[in-house]
Amino acid sequence: MTVAHQTERRLRVVCDGEQAAVLRIAIATRNNELADVPFGRTPMFAVYEVGLDASSLRELIEFAVPPHRCAADNDNPDDCEGRLDARIAALAGCQVLFARCIGEAATAAAMKAHIHPIELARNETVVALLRRCQAMLATNPPPWLRRAVGSPGAIAGARNGTELAGGVRRGADPLSVTATAVGGR
Repeated sequence: MTVAHQTERRLRVVCDGEQAAVLRIAIATRNNELADVPFGRTPMFAVYEVGLDASSLRELIEFAVPPHRCAADNDNPDDCEGRLDARIAALAGCQVLFARCIGEAATAAAMKAHIHPIELARNETVVALLRRCQAMLATNPPPWLRRAVGSPGAIAGARNGTELAGGVRRGADPLSVTATAVGGR
């Protein structure tokens, strides 16, 4: 028996004005306040567009809670066919994925879809992740981020020598303490 793993509900935010977004990120979350869920068990992805000065929620993608038989210790993976593909397909257009834990198969699938997975070392607030992304864009972005946004010129508008929200200064590595990039690109 194959279980269908489709998006249950997809809510999009419609805005009057457009911001200069540089990066589209997905965060595995239970409540859109805390990134605290493994990729494969998350009931929701919050999708944000992040620019140098602002970020905005663009989508909430909800899934039915996967049955226990889709757990990592499952003896019959055929029961879970399509779950991973449905989750990756739902994140089309995102360049970065944050989750509390990301398995090897999910990491490979995300990278194949040009989504850079970042496994968090501990639970993080969504606000803190958004600020870290802004700081990372405004400082010296790592090579994988420059590739993800398409070109170094996409980030060229960063202010020189300014302090960012949360007291992060240029040149700091905002993700090094709390997150680990999964795989390499």
